[in-house]
Amino acid sequence: MMLARVADSLYWIGRYVERAENMCRLADVLLNATLDRTESSGQVARMVISAVTDGELEGELTPWDAALAMTMDSEDGDSVTAALARARENARQVRDQLTTETWERLNLIYLRVTGPSAGREFSDAPSQFLHDIIADLHLFKGAADATMSHGEGWGFLQLGVFIERAQLTGRLLQAGFGRSLGRPVTEHAAMTALLRMSCALEPYLRKHTADIQPRLIRQFLMFDEDFPRSLRFATARIEEHLSGVGRNVDLGGAAGPERLAGRFKARLLYAGVSFLQPAATPRLVIDIGGRSTEMILGQGRTPGDAESFQIGSVSLSMRHFPDGRLTAEAFRDAQVAAGAGVGEALAEFAPGRWEQALGSSGTAGAVADVLRASKVSDGTITPAGLRWLIERCLEAGHVDRLDLPGLK
Repeated sequence: MMLARVADSLYWIGRYVERAENMCRLADVLLNATLDRTESSGQVARMVISAVTDGELEGELTPWDAALAMTMDSEDGDSVTAALARARENARQVRDQLTTETWERLNLIYLRVTGPSAGREFSDAPSQFLHDIIADLHLFKGAADATMSHGEGWGFLQLGVFIERAQLTGRLLQAGFGRSLGRPVTEHAAMTALLRMSCALEPYLRKHTADIQPRLIRQFLMFDEDFPRSLRFATARIEEHLSGVGRNVDLGGAAGPERLAGRFKARLLYAGVSFLQPAATPRLVIDIGGRSTEMILGQGRTPGDAESFQIGSVSLSMRHFPDGRLTAEAFRDAQVAAGAGVGEALAEFAPGRWEQALGSSGTAGAVADVLRASKVSDGTITPAGLRWLIERCLEAGHVDRLDLPGLK
């Protein structure tokens, strides 16, 4: 088991490195906004300041001065320079946990931003300086991914990265669409800048082309399953890494960190469902993931009780169908294991507490697609539909012989 101080240092390395990258990107967007004197440029500047300070520009501080402070001010604990200094100090304390490639890359970035020519390089070509730092930070993350063992220490490092990332995405959404600016961002240039701040412009355009709308931006940054900076993606990774940590901790019956993360993930999933399919009726939302299953009650836009269970489609498949053979005995064992895993939820999520049940995961979507394509139902998942699907699986006998309409 890893010492607490070692885990703490690795966690904060991840947070500070991610913070440095985020601040570089925000400073770059802020500098670009200074080139224009339109209403949208002022909106962008206020959005950046709101995301990093919860306030306005102090006194006579200009956007240029703010960008310079965000990058080079070593007295500002959130600046690029300060974040990298703290990341390096934490790395020095756990040098034996890092590979040579990872340590050297972090050390080179630190020396670059604290060197005697750093201020001049920033003044001469600020955007190029910031882009180079971001590229170097990507090289650090790549070196860590390619050369460090993906064990407990790696999990703490990644936990720090994704917690910091989720926090920034949440702050950007609050700054852009909350009440901090007086009114939500609606100008095209300001919405584009918001996507740039979250490194989401190109992924967003690939999904929605040039249709940049506040509703679609919120949906993408909050609920997209594949974008690595969305809240949904980040919370899934947080839950995954906390699950790895929780396996080595005896909490004496208390809720483990992975369950706490799972509950937060469940509330986010409910927000996505209520956003995409609004309804006033009491609902039960179920998300069957690869390693965990989340259940949450709610009504309208308001989430209620939520719980996360460490049982999922991938873990059950690997345990009960490891060689791909589909037998009646394996299905019975899988059903018993699933029932035992969520049995404690039967009272809390009893049918009397909801009128409609919705599946929000890819697992539920795949089942619904097969039932719809096979004309067993309109896509609604019922006990009869599930029994029909199990019978088809037993007839096939092996996953390689499954040939069902709608199965991808």
